Amino acid sequence: MSGKDLLIEIGCEEIPADWVEGLTTEFGAAIAAGLQEARLGARAVASCGTLRRLVAHAAGVPESQEDEVREALGPPWRLAKDPGGSWSRRISTPGCDRARPPAVSIWESNRSSREKAPWRSCPTSWTGRSGR
Repeated sequence: MSGKDLLIEIGCEEIPADWVEGLTTEFGAAIAAGLQEARLGARAVASCGTLRRLVAHAAGVPESQEDEVREALGPPWRLAKDPGGSWSRRISTPGCDRARPPAVSIWESNRSSREKAPWRSCPTSWTGRSGR
């Protein structure tokens, strides 16, 4: 995996000397966790600090997020179809096409039970966004 380098530097007022080591470690961990949460995991994150500065260097940060498939939850099953058996207007879940809903067998296999009411769901593909 190739990627770009990311350097984050924060200038500060005097940091107490006995705090520098702990803050440096926490700063590096927070940058790594933030990149991971944004689906931009770096190959390596290193951090260092002085009394007036905290620095984190992330190597191998991808230029964009990876694509992923998420489960889009729609209305409860009891509201997905109207009394006549047709698909309800409430069927419009982001990523699910109301005019051509996925086969009921896909929905049946993807039923999520939430507090006594099963919810309709369908898998949706999300394109990764640029890391810029």
